[in-house]
Amino acid sequence: MKILNAFALLLLVLSLSACGLGASMKRMGQRMTERFASPQVEISSVRIDKQTLSGARFLIDLELTNPNDKPLPLLETTYTVRVGDESFHFVQETHRALPASGRQTITVSAAIATDGGKLTGRDYQLTGDISYDTPTGMRAAGHLTWMPRPVVRFAGTGTLQ
Repeated sequence: MKILNAFALLLLVLSLSACGLGASMKRMGQRMTERFASPQVEISSVRIDKQTLSGARFLIDLELTNPNDKPLPLLETTYTVRVGDESFHFVQETHRALPASGRQTITVSAAIATDGGKLTGRDYQLTGDISYDTPTGMRAAGHLTWMPRPVVRFAGTGTLQ
């Protein structure tokens, strides 16, 4: 019985110290991400690329600006297009670097089902985010995989052309 109590006490001490270590590692990760500025993103265009009786494909141009003196690896773009009462969700891997102190346009696509009606002239809502790695690349190198990916958000509304 004494051995069981000692073992339970040891497990409790190890658990508490692991929690403290995890919290300090999380604080270290937050400090690392605070050392650089987030990129800016602007929706530069949303346009219909192709349309058939059963669906349409949009092309969405996103203009990104990196205020940092180091490139930022872009990882993934997640976005939702809403036309009328219907919403369509998309995830696209980005796999490119935003140049240091530079600008870059990325184009993502969205294919949606339609009921045969024309979409030109209809209103849309677009929301999303782009995840990226830290300039040090610590997350990509596997050292900070526990840390949430930093993201930059974008949103806009307009009329389909």
